[in-house]
Amino acid sequence: MVGETLYLRRGRGRTADRQRRGGRHHRHQPASSVRIAGNRVPHLAFQPAQVQAQTILPMDEIISSYYLRVQARRQSQGVLSRIANLLAAQNVSIEALIQKACSNGDTAEIVILTHSTVEKHVKAAIAAIEAL
Repeated sequence: MVGETLYLRRGRGRTADRQRRGGRHHRHQPASSVRIAGNRVPHLAFQPAQVQAQTILPMDEIISSYYLRVQARRQSQGVLSRIANLLAAQNVSIEALIQKACSNGDTAEIVILTHSTVEKHVKAAIAAIEAL
């Protein structure tokens, strides 16, 4: 979609006279084509008669990919496998994953990108991960 546009043309009056004589003009007036188009194109370029009410999905039913970031204590064994199992139990598929040690040395950061999935499944998986 194009934002606001401005069309310019040569000015009239003294600036047009200067232009004819080889001088430079510095003022422009909006082109008349903008005014004409403004009269023919409906506001926001849609036809009001064609607008129909649409149902809006509840947030829990939205399908999207998600980015999860988890900090885990490094002393805990099998945290990554437990997180993966909790996601799988909620039908959340992992697209990419990276695990790095944090600078403090006590925690590891796990970043997970998911494939497209339903919001309520991700919320349930996050609640289960937070309970670990």
